[in-house]
Amino acid sequence: MRSRFLKSKASEDELVNLTPLIDVLFVLLAVFIIALPLIQIDAIQLAKSTAIKKTASAISDSTLVIKVHKDNTVSINGKLTELKSMPYSLLTSFSQSPAPPLLIHDAQASFGTYYAVKSAIENAGYESVDVAIAP
Repeated sequence: MRSRFLKSKASEDELVNLTPLIDVLFVLLAVFIIALPLIQIDAIQLAKSTAIKKTASAISDSTLVIKVHKDNTVSINGKLTELKSMPYSLLTSFSQSPAPPLLIHDAQASFGTYYAVKSAIENAGYESVDVAIAP
């Protein structure tokens, strides 16, 4: 009979009281909730709209504009071009004006088309390209 009492007392000692742990967690949660609004977050100042107008007016007629449309068709300066004939067109454009081209990629077009156009631009000899995403 005595062995029964020893076994039950040992099993009671194995239980861990979690109440103090939960109390500490609630105190930490309350501290973070109170302290969060007091933290200063750095803000980034955005450019004014006049700067955007200057950038848009800086694109001249001699700038090569390449557009990738929703249906993955590509146009160079408004003329539809096939991806196969694009390297030749870019080589002739590079020989006339080595200024970086502007690549306007539609957000719904596939990434594979973007990569093919970017590779053709690099192979033509351009060192950089300006990229814009059209909504």
